Amino acid sequence: MAIRFSTNFEQLLSNPELRPRRVAPEWFTRVATTIAAGAGGEHAEIEGFKTVRVCPGFTDLYETAIMLPLWFDVTLIRCAEGPDGNPVPDPKSPDMLSLESTEGFQVDWHVAAQATGMPGVFGMSALPKMVSPWWIETDEGWSVYVTPATHHSGTLPFEPIAGIIDTDMYHSSHLPCRWTREPGAEVTISAGTPFAYIFPFKREVIPEIEIEHVTDESEIRRLDVQYESGEYRKKRKRG
Repeated sequence: MAIRFSTNFEQLLSNPELRPRRVAPEWFTRVATTIAAGAGGEHAEIEGFKTVRVCPGFTDLYETAIMLPLWFDVTLIRCAEGPDGNPVPDPKSPDMLSLESTEGFQVDWHVAAQATGMPGVFGMSALPKMVSPWWIETDEGWSVYVTPATHHSGTLPFEPIAGIIDTDMYHSSHLPCRWTREPGAEVTISAGTPFAYIFPFKREVIPEIEIEHVTDESEIRRLDVQYESGEYRKKRKRG
């Protein structure tokens, strides 16, 4: 299966920082593979233990996810309605916002009432929607799961709302967002900031869910594969 990203913005092709890519967060690449002497503090017994740097739960995530960086500089400004009906900067305004982006890129809005009850509305009147310059195509029967860029900086005032796009028949990848905190008077987010993760997957019928109580000791041992034994790494298969 191939996943194809297409755009009519040439600058996204020539600037590797703005192109979709597989990448781990910078902090993760700096983590040592084992806990150094003295790093455990009062828990000296954990020195030499493995860290998240070699945990399959993390490494597989970063090997599988395609990171979509923010493709423009965007400034979020709290506004009020001016005499002509257009927004004007006002840091005390309770719910009006304006997004100014790099020329050529579009920002849209969803009325917050469309997400009634969803966490991340904070009483705002609207939720931002990043109109993506990328078309995403996958083979027949494949979709993509879009989610915020997990484990990257959590300082952005808004993040994509997780969802699924059937990219074998619908190729636009616009990103409606939720607020992660109530916006301040003004904040600027730079192009290239990690923004969304994209996971391609093959659509299949959800299997029947079975729940059982296990008491047989041999079955418990089979199911309870310990990370320390290395069995998980031996048994897992990467596509």
